Amino acid sequence: MNDGLLSLLGLCRKAGKLALGHDACKSMAVGRKAKLILICQDVSQRQKEEMASTAAREGNIPLLVLDRSMQQVSAALGKSAGIIAVSDAGFAAQIIKLIQGGDTNAQ
Repeated sequence: MNDGLLSLLGLCRKAGKLALGHDACKSMAVGRKAKLILICQDVSQRQKEEMASTAAREGNIPLLVLDRSMQQVSAALGKSAGIIAVSDAGFAAQIIKLIQGGDTNAQ
């Protein structure tokens, strides 16, 4: 399956513009370095709510829940993660555009 979103996330990771995992993403948000937060569909509701609260409190960071599992994202990125923060505004804009532009695998 050719998944443009996962490919773009892979490029972000290679460029060093991703934080992976709850703690790393929360730190990036609190440091106001996160430009976008992505959450996999199978992350716990508690973690989703906590990250949404953090994103809102730290400057209204866009937050999207993906219609992809942690396993799918982890396979694409080479590391297990259910929460991802993007630190580059250009990559964040591309990801949002890709999702909102009709990517049926994201909410």
